[in-house]
Amino acid sequence: MRLGKLWVGLLLCGLLDAATIEKVAGGDQPPGGPANVTSIDKPMGVVFDQNGNWYIPEWHRNRIIKVDTRGITSIFAGRGDSGYGGDGGLATKASFGLPHDTVIGNGILYFADTKNAAARAIDLKTGIINTVAGTGVKGYSGDGGPAKDAKFNFLVGLSLSPDNKRLYIADMNGGRIRMVTLATGIVTPISGNGTSGVPAEGAIALGSPLVGPRGTREDSQGNLYIFEQPGNALLVINKEGRIHTILGPGIEPALNQPKEGVIDRKGDLIFIDSNHGMVRKYSPATGKISVLVGTGENGNQLIPDDPLQTQLNQPHFLYLDTASGDIYIADTFNDRILRLRQ
Repeated sequence: MRLGKLWVGLLLCGLLDAATIEKVAGGDQPPGGPANVTSIDKPMGVVFDQNGNWYIPEWHRNRIIKVDTRGITSIFAGRGDSGYGGDGGLATKASFGLPHDTVIGNGILYFADTKNAAARAIDLKTGIINTVAGTGVKGYSGDGGPAKDAKFNFLVGLSLSPDNKRLYIADMNGGRIRMVTLATGIVTPISGNGTSGVPAEGAIALGSPLVGPRGTREDSQGNLYIFEQPGNALLVINKEGRIHTILGPGIEPALNQPKEGVIDRKGDLIFIDSNHGMVRKYSPATGKISVLVGTGENGNQLIPDDPLQTQLNQPHFLYLDTASGDIYIADTFNDRILRLRQ
């Protein structure tokens, strides 16, 4: 009898601990209603502010959707046209092109204005937008000077340091990772030299080549992870400034366009393996790689009680709620945001 009760107790614990996944945004209605019925066009990010509002950049519609604490959507930024303008004014009247990668730090929402090779910033209290990096003209220049005067080629990936003092910029077509010190506005190079190539194992990261860096993420120990989209590789720059390959061509499991990631409460890296339609986890303590979401094939099947049988379609971005451990997934080509609960 006791064994029976123990078995039931263990079974219940397993059920309570089982991961689930659900759609929290995406539908066919215009903004103004609940998020789970609002049309979201090619979401390239998702991020929450400290008050529980969340923000979703729409790639083709050139705007950012806000979801308030009631779950109701509105247009937060962008006129909807593909242009470059509006600095110093309200974000709702600004123009930008192909927005990616929303991140928030110190009351400021940063996003990549990819078509214009710029990083833009919106004050969440005032709604005023400004440019923090880039000139609106593609190129490469400006290291050691003001980021607003520097040029980038295909500025796509943004991330913040854990203390929100540094903004990392992945210039994918430019083959470089650069960093803006937010207190001074100065941009400095981190890795990449403008040529496409595999860095030597253990080499000094500064000046080493990269193969299309798509995103970055710094952990609490000062390690900076790099996701190479066309290079199909996961790299890390350690706190000594040396670069190492964790996963890449010839290393299992093979990746297919890794894009962005987050660091969980244990220090593990959770990241997107986009063209495999997967969310993976890498544990630096053990070297273990596991799958959290996805079947290995792109699709739109959603199985709420089985994330491993749920299909994603070229996801692009993750957000981790550090309090709950929930992970929000920008399931880009399914035009939806999913929430993974573990």
